[in-house]
Amino acid sequence: MRELFALALTNENLAEARERLFGFHSTAEAASAPDTVMFAGFLQSLVSRQPELLTALKTAKLTPLGHIREGGDTALVVTRMTLEVAGATITQFDVMPFLRDGRVWRGLLKADFTNLAVMLKRLVSPVGG
Repeated sequence: MRELFALALTNENLAEARERLFGFHSTAEAASAPDTVMFAGFLQSLVSRQPELLTALKTAKLTPLGHIREGGDTALVVTRMTLEVAGATITQFDVMPFLRDGRVWRGLLKADFTNLAVMLKRLVSPVGG
């Protein structure tokens, strides 16, 4: 996630975007914040602008269906999520990557987010650089 939003997190010209997206008042604050704080700020930003998202998230039920180990420290977890949106039940299946960090497993960004970060980085990089 940090790579996806690197430009807004590190560029003072995008201070307003950084503050609106994450609540960080400076690049130093953004750089020193743990990823969990950054994600929490981003989620807070989303739900404060879209109250219906918070309502839907409150109804969400996530059920792990199984997992596939990839090496010693990585696993893919298959999940089913159901939630209510405007009176309709939505069901979504997903594969979520996790990485072992000591004794705990931490969720990773899915490939679509990391691929988006790569594409955005290429868009803002100088030509030939």
